[in-house]
Amino acid sequence: MALHLGMPFGIIAFLLAVPAWATGNVCTWYAPASPCPSNGQITLTNLAITGTITSSWFQGLDVSSITTVDLSNNNIQQVAAQAFDALTAMTTLALSNNWIGTIPTGIFANLPIITSLSLNGNSIPAITATTFSAMPSLTYLDLTWNKFTIVSANMFSPLPQLNTLLLGYNSLTSLPVSLFNGITLLTIVSFSDNKLTAVPAHFFDSLASLNSVDLSHNNIATMPWDLFKFNPVLVNVCVQASHVTWHCLTGRAYRWLTMNAGVGKCVPSPPSSFIGSAEIANFIASSCGVPKHDAYEEEEVDKLTAACQHSDCVALNDSPRAP
Repeated sequence: MALHLGMPFGIIAFLLAVPAWATGNVCTWYAPASPCPSNGQITLTNLAITGTITSSWFQGLDVSSITTVDLSNNNIQQVAAQAFDALTAMTTLALSNNWIGTIPTGIFANLPIITSLSLNGNSIPAITATTFSAMPSLTYLDLTWNKFTIVSANMFSPLPQLNTLLLGYNSLTSLPVSLFNGITLLTIVSFSDNKLTAVPAHFFDSLASLNSVDLSHNNIATMPWDLFKFNPVLVNVCVQASHVTWHCLTGRAYRWLTMNAGVGKCVPSPPSSFIGSAEIANFIASSCGVPKHDAYEEEEVDKLTAACQHSDCVALNDSPRAP
């Protein structure tokens, strides 16, 4: 289209700022006077970029040298399924704080060495179970501030290197117990500010490296006493404003939790001795009037737990009764 004097100023400005999409690329369109890519990085943030990301955004670039693409804080609405297929050397992709509403199936299929993916601050309501199936190197995944209501079972199983998973500020109401199947290296996980009412028993069992858990600002009322039994290096548990009662976690352990789990702060997890079967059994015994023993088999602990829960013998804010 040729420019003429009768054109509105806004149209002229648009045509000057963004050449025909058949030529050029995202760097020439939005950073014509800047080095782009720079040291293998495309960083185009806070530029009010709109539209749909397609493979044409990267045409004419040396894609083999691009390791980082950061298009955060723009107004991008969509991403085409093959948009990143040529960027096989990319290790970091940030699409935070846009208006993206869907993530097409297979969009990350050709990113075998990507380690960091940030999709936070968008309007994504769901992701299919196969979305992350070809990202074996991913260590960091940020999905906060979206519109998720559910997460699929085994969704993150194809991510064996995942270290950090952030799912706060969504609308999750439940968590599938198999969500972390196949994952063993996760150290930080956040489900804060959702609508969760419970956490499944054994939910964290496979996460031996778990260091920090944020479950704050949900509607969780109770948690199994052995929820973190298999997390020996757990340091921080955040449960503020969730009104959590730990099933039959009595005596010192419960008092420790109520003293430390104040509103507005994250708290360290109980010492590992509070998680051991014998300790838990004795806590239950001290409150339920069951004789103490030095050690209990797992099935005996389960019996004591059931007895404690059904007899309503635990006054949670009182000192434990002597046997």
